[in-house]
Amino acid sequence: SGLDFQTTLDDLRARVQVKYAADFNDFSASALGMMLLDSVAFGLSTLSWYLDRRSTDTYLATARTRKSVARLTRQLGYKMRAAVSSSVDLSITIASPGLNVTMPRGFQFSGPDDLIYENAQDVTWLATDSIRTKLVACYEGVTVVESFVSDGSANQVFQLKRVPDQSFVVSGSVTVIINGAPFVENEFLSFEQVDQVEISYNDDPPTIRFGDGVAGNIPISGATIAVTYVGSRGLNGLVGNHTLTAEKNPLVVSFQPITMVVDIPLGSIGGDDPETLDHAKIYAPLVYKSRFVAVTRPD
Repeated sequence: SGLDFQTTLDDLRARVQVKYAADFNDFSASALGMMLLDSVAFGLSTLSWYLDRRSTDTYLATARTRKSVARLTRQLGYKMRAAVSSSVDLSITIASPGLNVTMPRGFQFSGPDDLIYENAQDVTWLATDSIRTKLVACYEGVTVVESFVSDGSANQVFQLKRVPDQSFVVSGSVTVIINGAPFVENEFLSFEQVDQVEISYNDDPPTIRFGDGVAGNIPISGATIAVTYVGSRGLNGLVGNHTLTAEKNPLVVSFQPITMVVDIPLGSIGGDDPETLDHAKIYAPLVYKSRFVAVTRPD
């Protein structure tokens, strides 16, 4: 069990003293022989460290990396929880430009610490509206689009590499369109020949996984895969009242910039980081043990 640098160096030195006692007896720190022993001991201790790290990541109780814990819990039928975006209702007042104004879904507002909040759905002000103020539902995060091309092989996995810094892919925000047809997200790929995809939120970077023709259909060769998702800062995306006061870029309708006044009467709510490793290690075995079955006393 003594695989550290000093133990390895002592064992090597003892070996030299026994094996080569008649030829080598200079064990001073500056001796060439000691430099070689030192280098070998360093290499062996470093290799042992990496082997230990690899072995610990093969067991749920000792795994240290998020990717390893997510894969081990997946084998138990437990999906680690992904991040959740916070939400807020913005009070938006626009001037009357004499025409209908539609704020599209995904229109962005600037917050403190470079936070971005996006409009959750289209909102329209009619030119005839007497009330120019509306409460607009928004979520914290940035919509990202990535594209891939299928090679037609089974079990294709694609990495989502454009997730913004310090952000996570939001649970349930991923849409996958292949040649115009949607593939539905399932918690795990089921044994059905249907258009489905599995999202591994806790991989680094996050990944999307397709089937093999038995559990999930295979995207045909050359098919364009368009993936859209929201990247959020989770708990760090929460903001207080009166902190969102401006749009990121002007709203332009019919080549006319729309003047608006933005305010957040109440702070944002919700929002959460991905599930912690400690929580997953505790709950995954419990979920596996329960098998989602309630056993009563008569049973």
